[in-house]
Amino acid sequence: MAQPIWQREHGPDIVSEATTDDNGFWIARAYSRSHPTAVVRTPKPLGSRHSACAKADALARRMFVHVCEVPGCRNWALVPPEMVRPRPAADVRVVKLT
Repeated sequence: MAQPIWQREHGPDIVSEATTDDNGFWIARAYSRSHPTAVVRTPKPLGSRHSACAKADALARRMFVHVCEVPGCRNWALVPPEMVRPRPAADVRVVKLT
């Protein structure tokens, strides 16, 4: 079974993402569509999707100097497996949010 992928678009370029690892824990990440190697994620898995979504949004705001606004930022949505586009392998920067 495919792992669930939840995404939130922050305008046309920045994406927050919450996915599960092989153990069922949640991973938060954010990336730029225009720079596919610009990927950041949290250093530790999280226990819930809600926590992962919140951390992914924080990563998007902090690392891509983004301010969430109602017209530009969409709601979180489960991405259907057939819509998941593979991203090129990238060096992922791990960021601990305080």
